[in-house]
Amino acid sequence: MMRLIPTALAASMLLASSGCAQLEFLTTRCPVESITVTWPATITRGSSVTNVLLTGTVSPDNIDQAQFNTLKAGLIDGNTQSAANIIWTVPAFNVNGGYIAFLHRAPLSAGDTHQVNLAFDGGGWGVFSDTRALPPTVAVRAESFNATAATGSIVVLSTSPLRLRIDVTTQNAAGETIRLTGDAGFSYNKAIENCS
Repeated sequence: MMRLIPTALAASMLLASSGCAQLEFLTTRCPVESITVTWPATITRGSSVTNVLLTGTVSPDNIDQAQFNTLKAGLIDGNTQSAANIIWTVPAFNVNGGYIAFLHRAPLSAGDTHQVNLAFDGGGWGVFSDTRALPPTVAVRAESFNATAATGSIVVLSTSPLRLRIDVTTQNAAGETIRLTGDAGFSYNKAIENCS
């Protein structure tokens, strides 16, 4: 009787492990793509200076595949054949709904400096439908701060993938300012995961 228990246990373990192998074999694997912006930023709000690591990520789960492909062409590949106005965003300020977003043309050329003299109210990731080349624009929201004006520049450090040196000061209707500086870089990731 004592010998049957280990044998039965071994047989059930063998069946369980082969069942797992079959289950894994039957599971469909799917490619998962994403674009991430990483920005070690210095934020100066009034007289308070904070150094933070800001990151934002987008995937075809967040936007449609065609827009994702256009973002990848402009932010990662430096594809000069796919000109578009794009928007990208990073959560910021440790508050629910706080963020920084930029709207600019892509692709950009390495070494160019683009003046940022406009602020807008919006955010997210995507492709702006306007066929005209729109000027670089920034959106900043932090608690009660909502940027209504901006001055500064974006310097293009590299294009494949895109790296930007940002130095922009935004102002709200009450005259308060938030200055944003640092180098933001984009990266692309493709992994294989179980399909959901």
